[in-house]
Amino acid sequence: MVKKQSLLMRRVFVVLVAAMLTMALLTGAVFALLSGQTFSKLSRQELIPKASALAGLISRYQRGEISADVLSAMVNDAASGESILGAYAYAVDAQGEPLLTSSLFQQSGVDESALQNLIARVQQGETVTGSLEIGGAQLYCAGVSVSDTGGAVVLCMPMVEQLAARNVFLYALLLALIVSIPLSGVCAWLATRKLLAPLTQIRQVAMDMASGHLDARADETAPGEIGDVGRSLNAMATQLASSIYKTIVQRDRLEHIIDGLSEGIVSLDAEGRIQQFNPAVESMFPNADAQTADPRLRLIPDERVWQDFDKALSSVEPVTHNIEMDGDRVIRLLITPIFDEMDACAGVVGLFSDVTQMERLERTRRDYVANVSHEMRTPLTAMRGLIEPLKEGMVKNEEDRQRYYDIILRETMRLSRLISDLMELSRLQSGSLAIEKSTFDVGELVLDVCDRYQSIAADHGQSFRLLTDFSGCPEVYSNSDRVEQLMVILLDNAIKYTPEGGTVSVGASWNEDKVTLFVRDTGIGIAKKDLPYVFDRFYKVDRAHSGKGSGLGLSIARELLHWMGEEIWVNSKEGQGSTFSFTVSVSKPGMKTEE
Repeated sequence: MVKKQSLLMRRVFVVLVAAMLTMALLTGAVFALLSGQTFSKLSRQELIPKASALAGLISRYQRGEISADVLSAMVNDAASGESILGAYAYAVDAQGEPLLTSSLFQQSGVDESALQNLIARVQQGETVTGSLEIGGAQLYCAGVSVSDTGGAVVLCMPMVEQLAARNVFLYALLLALIVSIPLSGVCAWLATRKLLAPLTQIRQVAMDMASGHLDARADETAPGEIGDVGRSLNAMATQLASSIYKTIVQRDRLEHIIDGLSEGIVSLDAEGRIQQFNPAVESMFPNADAQTADPRLRLIPDERVWQDFDKALSSVEPVTHNIEMDGDRVIRLLITPIFDEMDACAGVVGLFSDVTQMERLERTRRDYVANVSHEMRTPLTAMRGLIEPLKEGMVKNEEDRQRYYDIILRETMRLSRLISDLMELSRLQSGSLAIEKSTFDVGELVLDVCDRYQSIAADHGQSFRLLTDFSGCPEVYSNSDRVEQLMVILLDNAIKYTPEGGTVSVGASWNEDKVTLFVRDTGIGIAKKDLPYVFDRFYKVDRAHSGKGSGLGLSIARELLHWMGEEIWVNSKEGQGSTFSFTVSVSKPGMKTEE
C-alpha cells in the first residue's frame, strides 16, 4: 500500500514539475523568438515621429525661419549626448544634395547604394523604415520626406541599443523563472503528499465495491483519518447491500406499474394495504367517500373491487372482472399477484382499463350486421310478396299488375341505393376512393342545388329559404361533385324530418381560410343523448321514419369530409329543429387541380 501511494505521489509530482519546466522553457523560447522582431519594430516606429520633427525643422530652415546653427545642434552625434533627437541624421534637398550629415554618415563603410535607394523612396512620398550597415554596424532607419521642398530626412539608431534593452528583459524573465520554479516544486510536493495520502488507502476497496463485490471491507485498525475513512466505507457498503435488497422487491412491483402507465393502477402489499396508486384510478372513480374510515373505500367506493383484490391475495392467482359503472361505462379489472425472491406473495397489482369504447364498438358491429340484414330484408320481402302472385297468375287486372310492377321497381331501386351507399361508405373508410380537388365557385353550386330543392320543399308543404348572398363569397378548393353530394344529403334529411308547414334554410359564412355551409330546418330536432351518434351508420333518431332511408347518408358525409380534410357538426334541440354545418377550404394562390 505504501509503495502504491509513493508511486502515485511521485507521478503526480513529476507531472507538475514537468509542466512547470515546460512552461518556463516555452516562455523563454517564445520570448527569445518574438522579442527581437518586437523590439525592432518598436525601435523603427519610434524613429518616425523624430524624423518628421526634423523634417519640419529643415523646412523652416529652408524658409529662413531658423539659422543653420540651430539646425546643426539637432544633428550632433547621438554618442556625444548633445543631440536632442537621440539618433544619427542625414538630410538632402530636392536635388539630392546633403543639407545635414551626422558624423557617422561621414565615415567609411557606408552602404551608399542602400542609402540612396532609401532616399529615393522617401522623395517619392513614402514613409520608409528599414536598416543600414555603416562601418560594419547595423542600424535601424526611418525616412520621411520634406513635404513642401521635396527633400528627404533619414534618422538611424544602432541595433546594439535595441539588443541591450531586449537582453535586460530576458535576464529579468530568466531570473524570475529560476526563483519561482524551485519554490513551486516544493509547494507541489507538499500539496501532492497531503492530497494523495488517504486516497490509496481506500482505492482498492472502492474499486472492489464498484465491480459488485459488496462484501469487500476496508482496514478499520489504521490510526487517524485513514481508520475513519475505512469505517465509513464499511458502513456505506453495509447500507448499500441493504438498499439493493429492498430495490429488488420495488423493481418487480414497479415493472407491473410501468407496463400500464396509461391505465389505472393500484398496488397492495401482502396484508391488503394500499401501497401505491396513480391519478387515473381517482378519475375512474370520482365519487369516492372522503369521510369513510376505510382507506380503501376512500380511494374506490366499490366493494366489488376490493372483494376481487382479497380473492387474488388469498388464492395467489390472477383475477379478471368487468365492472359496469353508471353512465354505461365498463371498467375491466385485472389483478395480478407479485412475488419476492423467496417466491412468496409480496402483494398484488390491479390494472383498471376503461373498455367502454371497445364494448360500444362490439355492440355497433352487431347492430351493423342486424341493420344491414333488416334493410335488405325489407325490400326483398316486399318484392317476393308481389312477385309470387304475379308468377302464379293471381293478378288478372292489368292496372293491378302495373301497380305491382311500380312497387317492385321502387323496392329494387331502394335496394340498389342501399347497396351503393354501403359500397360508397366502404370505399371511403378503406381510403380507396380518390377525391380530385379543384377551384370552383361554391355560391353558384349552392344556388343550383337550391333551385332543385325549392320545388321539392313546396311539394312537401314546406318553405325554402336561402339566407346568404354569395356575391362576396371567395372561391373554394375542393371537389364540386362531392360538395353537391353533401348538400343533397343534408337537404334530403332536412325535408324528410321537417313536418308540413316547416321551413328549410340554406346559408353560409366565411373567413380567409374556410367557407362554412349550413342547412337548417324546423323539424323534430335531435335529443341531447342522440347527438353523439347521429353520424353513426344506420343510426336513426326517429324510428318512425325508418322506411324513408338507410341511415347511411350522414355517415357518408362525415367520411367524405374526413378524406377532404374538412369538418362537419350539428347543433340541435329536440322539437326545435337542427342545423348541420360543414367546412370547405378557400382557394389560395398556387393551388392546382390534384388527386
